[in-house]
Amino acid sequence: MPSITEDFIAEKSLGRVERRIRLGGRLDAAGASELTVELCLTDSGAWLVAAAGRFVGTALDAGDPATLRYERGSLRDRLLLGERALTVPTGRAGEVRRLIAKGRLRRRGPPGALNLPSMPPDRYLEKADELCWEFVSSLQARNDCLIALLVLGESDSDSALGCLVSGTRYFTLSAEHARIFSISELGDTEIEELDLAALKLEPRAGGSVLCTSNREVSVAPKQQALLSELIELGRLPAPARLREAARRLRVISPPSERVANLVAEAVAREDAIAGVVELALAAETARPPPAAASLAMRVSRLRAANVTPEALRDAITKWQFRAAHLRELVSRLASMGEESEPYALFLHRSARVAQIADKNGADESLALWDIELAEHELSAGEGARARTLAETRLRTLLPDEDAVLAPERATRAHVERQRLYEILCREAELRGNTDVPALAALARLEPTRESRLTALSRAQSDHPLDQRLVERATHVLACLAPGGLDGSSQDGPTELPVPLARETLDQSVRHPLARRGRLAARLSELVATVPEPDLSFLRDFCEELAPARHADAARALGRATALLGLDAVSAYISHGARSIGLRAFGAKEPFVLIGASHLDADNPYALRGNEFDFALGAELAHLAFGHQRVTAGEVWAGAAGKTRDMLLALGVMLPIAMELGGPRAQRILGKLSRAALDRAAEGAAKLPDLMAHDADSESLALGKRNEELIAAHRLVQLTADRAGLVAARDLKSALRALLLTRAEYRPVLDDSRTRGLVAALAQRRAESPAISDLLVRVRALAAFYLSPEFDQIDGRERR
Repeated sequence: MPSITEDFIAEKSLGRVERRIRLGGRLDAAGASELTVELCLTDSGAWLVAAAGRFVGTALDAGDPATLRYERGSLRDRLLLGERALTVPTGRAGEVRRLIAKGRLRRRGPPGALNLPSMPPDRYLEKADELCWEFVSSLQARNDCLIALLVLGESDSDSALGCLVSGTRYFTLSAEHARIFSISELGDTEIEELDLAALKLEPRAGGSVLCTSNREVSVAPKQQALLSELIELGRLPAPARLREAARRLRVISPPSERVANLVAEAVAREDAIAGVVELALAAETARPPPAAASLAMRVSRLRAANVTPEALRDAITKWQFRAAHLRELVSRLASMGEESEPYALFLHRSARVAQIADKNGADESLALWDIELAEHELSAGEGARARTLAETRLRTLLPDEDAVLAPERATRAHVERQRLYEILCREAELRGNTDVPALAALARLEPTRESRLTALSRAQSDHPLDQRLVERATHVLACLAPGGLDGSSQDGPTELPVPLARETLDQSVRHPLARRGRLAARLSELVATVPEPDLSFLRDFCEELAPARHADAARALGRATALLGLDAVSAYISHGARSIGLRAFGAKEPFVLIGASHLDADNPYALRGNEFDFALGAELAHLAFGHQRVTAGEVWAGAAGKTRDMLLALGVMLPIAMELGGPRAQRILGKLSRAALDRAAEGAAKLPDLMAHDADSESLALGKRNEELIAAHRLVQLTADRAGLVAARDLKSALRALLLTRAEYRPVLDDSRTRGLVAALAQRRAESPAISDLLVRVRALAAFYLSPEFDQIDGRERR
């Protein structure tokens, strides 16, 4: 329950009681005498209260020099009221002096002053006692904001209450004022308003002094630099002073609530740049964005203040915001439309620079930042900048294995490439031109997508290479259309081609993903240790290819051998269950097996003209690139033993590795040792039973198991297919040869007559993993056909 003293204070409206100390001695009051006295601190001051009840008593201002004197004593301090003396309890003199000081400071405060709480120390706020904060509160008007508080030192002075007291001197900087003031332990104060333009910090022996218009104040050496900085800040206009103080605090220290408060004060003073900074701070702390009206107001202030986009960018850059927060800021500004667009664009550029700094230029996500900025530049009419960004980023992107080997996966790198090339196309359109190379690149990224091919086929250009790309896009569309693969291929040329240079084979024909000893080389190492085939075995049981009877095949064999720079390659015909497919084998006397079905003009698997050029060119490419494979004995008899077990183990391991994706497949293959393969053989031998292959003759096409091995390592086959297309020089012939040299591919050719090739493949993909592999090969062939590399090689071969 409230005491009598508290009831009396409430009755007199002296404020809420915070602390009370009972003093020795008594006071008289009207209607009562010899009442005990308490020193009470309320929110209105310090009071000496003697009360007999709620309505009877007296209250005296404990800080009024006209009625009170403070006397220090050797045992006890005393408060003198005329001839009356009130004694301070032993051990509580410091507390009494502090209550009197607080009361005096509160009584001196102007109406409407802030009740400023003590703030945590930071770069600009030194730790100060509660008397200092009481006085600062009394000085700060509601439209002012404290920026800095420094403790300059201590001094002794005579108090207005009649005794010698110690005091502390302070320097403060706020939005409106710069001051030096001192406070004694009894609340005596002295204030000097500073003219910051005239304020100087001068070196003296042993330190520095702060020279004001009235005095010189010693400054501790550790405070010299900070005080110079605050003097510089104080010379800025109030809004800019607040914003710059907040920026410096944020750059030096972790983000804090005080930084946000200083910026908010600058915004309240209509500082245009602070309005944007506040948006970035909100993004940094994940606060919800302001309403559209607030965003519009901020943009309007930028324009009203004639803040240029460059100036805003420079100002925001100094805040060192993280790139992600700048990105959010750009998004918020861009939402305001045309009026804010220049500011959003310049800040977007700053965000990209910040992202590069955050990631040290090496992070994959930088590509996305460049794409977004290039698109922004393009929409703002800065086409040249957009093109430079897109072209520069394209040169840094690494090959994307997943996009080639598993096209059903829309990888980020694949999508990024599409967006970059689309930027180049749009930029050219804005100039009234057509970027045929960019259109061709998009078609290569999605080589079976009709819209990409159509856009390229309709392009106009005077450049010969561009014109050839346009023609080839038209041809690809025709091949993929319903019935596009009907009819036999054209007759193949008879003259021998100019051999391709080794550099051309390695740097243009070899698939880009296989040019640096990637999966193909590792697979070759694992399989190359098998015994050489016994050629006499083939001569005894196989028919040798006769040029007189099989002129087309012999012609294509000679051309492929010459084109790839190989020595003479023997050819044999395989009959019976293994009459479908071609297979080349490397040995001291290399040879190729050709299924008899391809040599019979009436057979549904018959090849002719350029189809033979593709099929034999692709097979002989395995020899040219050192893709060592299995022996003849394993092809014909499936010889038991270590080699067979190894092949079966590879048949299990490689498809699993491919499902994990390109780079990870390399790591798995790199860990495969011969011993590991041997240990895997026992379980791998069960693979045919698990796969439940069909028993009909077509499912046992020549080299089927070995082709599954190659399909698992698609890069090997893709390289070979590229060589076959170079030999054939005709996409239709190449695609027909693909579909005719494997039994399970033949129905796709039939379906393509009514559906088109892409739809036929999509329809049958679920039926067999081989169809998925075929789709990869078709896409890769079309992409290579639309590439400058193919044009260069094709032109090199022409006579």
